[in-house]
Amino acid sequence: YNRVIFSLDDEVRSIYNSRLTTTTRHAPTLHQPSSQSHSITRTRTYKAKNKRIKMEQNFSKDNGSPLCMTCSSVVNTQLKFRGDENVELDFKSNIQLSKLPFQGRFCSLECSKSYGVKASAQFVRNILFDLELGVCQVCGLDTSMLARRLKVLERSEDKVKLINGTTLRDLTDKQKSAILTQPREGLLWQADHITPVAEGGGLSDIDNYRTLCTICHKAETKALMKRLSEKKQRSGRGTGDIRQFLG
Repeated sequence: YNRVIFSLDDEVRSIYNSRLTTTTRHAPTLHQPSSQSHSITRTRTYKAKNKRIKMEQNFSKDNGSPLCMTCSSVVNTQLKFRGDENVELDFKSNIQLSKLPFQGRFCSLECSKSYGVKASAQFVRNILFDLELGVCQVCGLDTSMLARRLKVLERSEDKVKLINGTTLRDLTDKQKSAILTQPREGLLWQADHITPVAEGGGLSDIDNYRTLCTICHKAETKALMKRLSEKKQRSGRGTGDIRQFLG
């Protein structure tokens, strides 16, 4: 490969270092190598925040190069972060791999982002907030602004009045109580699949997500449950009780 200088700003680094929080991960089913016989799977260890994460990754049998965990192409081992020294990599060393961008797990920023969307709900929320700023795409409620206003109010009565002036007035008393105690945006908006997982949207990218306030998300979930129930009823029509044939 040609040598390429690769740099990421601190914000992007922090996103990718923090999106995976469990201690053991298996890669989601994305693109597989064209021939499994030309790759071998190894369990790698790398750092994320202050944790050590174990994850399975495919490597080329031909030269031991790491394969991208999204598209399975060979990771360019000449890429490096600006300021890092050139390193002769032996691919059995996790320490050496960690000096590559994305710790040698992805071939590009786009592949890293695509994997993050499929592997981490928090990563989806981070990206979605950057795109839509916490504004509900159905009713238009600015949940980020609401959270900031709730945090500066001191009296519970004022907070309740503010909540009741929005679509969140229909939240349960328990949900409202949680917001009054700690007005987090995670209680105010949800990352909603435009095409639901149950209808084929499970492995979609960020363009299949939208911001919905908790009430609008509840309404969409209720509508989905109704569609699935009606579909199940339709599929069952015309099937008789087998006992009538056994006499």
